[in-house]
Amino acid sequence: MSQKVSILVPVYKVSSFIEQCAHSLFGQTYKDIEYVFVNDCSPDNSILILEKVVELYPHRKEQVKIINHIVNRGLAAARNCAIDNSTGEYLIQVDSDDYVESNFIEDLYNKALETNADITVCDFYNESKQGCNEMFDAVFDDINKTRSSVINSCHSLACVWNKLIKRELYILCNRLPDGLNYGEDKYMVVQMYFLTDRIAKVNKPLYHYRSDNIASITWQKKNRTHFENTFQCFDFLSLFLKELNANLTHRELLDIEKIKRKSSLMISTNQYVLRKEFASKWHDEETKHLSKLKRGKRIITVLVRLRLFGVAHLYHYGVIIHHWLMSLF
Repeated sequence: MSQKVSILVPVYKVSSFIEQCAHSLFGQTYKDIEYVFVNDCSPDNSILILEKVVELYPHRKEQVKIINHIVNRGLAAARNCAIDNSTGEYLIQVDSDDYVESNFIEDLYNKALETNADITVCDFYNESKQGCNEMFDAVFDDINKTRSSVINSCHSLACVWNKLIKRELYILCNRLPDGLNYGEDKYMVVQMYFLTDRIAKVNKPLYHYRSDNIASITWQKKNRTHFENTFQCFDFLSLFLKELNANLTHRELLDIEKIKRKSSLMISTNQYVLRKEFASKWHDEETKHLSKLKRGKRIITVLVRLRLFGVAHLYHYGVIIHHWLMSLF
């Protein structure tokens, strides 16, 4: 008999974190769980550590699957593999460098049953060397407000790891394309928020997100993968909203978010080749929505369009220094 909830965990180069992650997952108060770990050909001893932790939870051993990739295929492929090898009615993704509260699954599952939700969200802790901060992931009574918020990541976050999601919703969504290893959560969550209006919230932090794991792709210097994945993700979402006949407000919000993401990429890389190659992307969106950007993003967008990449870079860091100096007085 299949378990009610499947926890899906991609594993790659997390030997410093997997032990705490695994203990937190196997120590859940909720019992009816399937665990699917995907070893994406990790070169360290992450899987050995995981297997040792499994031995400490004999009542969980039969619930654990470890799928091994022969070659490293990337996060998108690992997540797809975990979904394909799961059987739960509800699925939740957990990053293997993070960990969760012991009532993580129980609270989310009970809320899902209580509200008949397709997506059940919780708040989380953002942990780094600077400390631990409680973070909120908003779900509004107005579904259109929630959808707007997840598009621009203003109050609602486009991440999968704090969301218990019905399997049927994953089936309705377009799968992650292999190679989309940056922006993959945005790709999935925006789809899901537009394919259902049954979204519930547990109003407490149950997930611990490590924001300073330097091995994560998020922390890498922006390279071709970041550029190509970002444009691939947002081009798909534009087409998705158009084909869904989503309202104009949401489609315009996505266009504005595209411009902001491009601006951020352009100032976060020192590779002139990438700046030059992608400078003309989303030109029509920039022309249409330039006046709707805040002053700083508007100036950077104009400078990039003029191919004044160095000036845009200097302007950005000049603004940061200015704000820092002002904070001293």
